[in-house]
Amino acid sequence: MKQLEATPRDDDTTIDVLQGLIYRSGYDVDVRRRGLELLIEIDRPRLVRTLRQRLPRITDKPWLRQVCNWIAQQDWSPAERETLEEALISSWGRAWTG
Repeated sequence: MKQLEATPRDDDTTIDVLQGLIYRSGYDVDVRRRGLELLIEIDRPRLVRTLRQRLPRITDKPWLRQVCNWIAQQDWSPAERETLEEALISSWGRAWTG
């Protein structure tokens, strides 16, 4: 994470890695959460787009809960909020097991 924080903020590779932290499994929750925080600082529109596209595909239920709580704590514009509401509804609008 420190290496990502040290790279140039406009680097596409860095942004791609940060996006992957959100939806790819296998990462520590603290690392994922820091990825969200960095991405909102670096490229807020891309974060919103990533959440809209990927949030409904997250299958790690505890992580999904944390992301949703994180989303709820942020100050979004009305357009961002509308986009994210669609993602939130889609993410919980499927059958869960366990």
